Amino acid sequence: MKIAITSQNKKHITNHAGKCRKFWLLEIVDNELLSKALIELPKEESIRASGQLPDELHGIDKFITSGMGEGMQKRLQSANIDYEITEMVLVEDWLANYLN
Repeated sequence: MKIAITSQNKKHITNHAGKCRKFWLLEIVDNELLSKALIELPKEESIRASGQLPDELHGIDKFITSGMGEGMQKRLQSANIDYEITEMVLVEDWLANYLN
């Protein structure tokens, strides 16, 4: 499973998903983290600015954020991407919780 997590400051799960330009991209297989990479986009490639998912996020199965609007939710639904709006703050805490 490929998961993208909004993390504008590289540590916390952040809101404003459409404006976000930094994402952790995780690959998890059988509850094991295979890879974790930070993706940093230029401002003009944010989802809000470009109107679409950036190429770096194509193929994700799940999108994690602390907040997003209805437009973003519809965009993810139309791309068949599951999403979660979480109250967890730290990326590492979310990941540990997910793996358990």
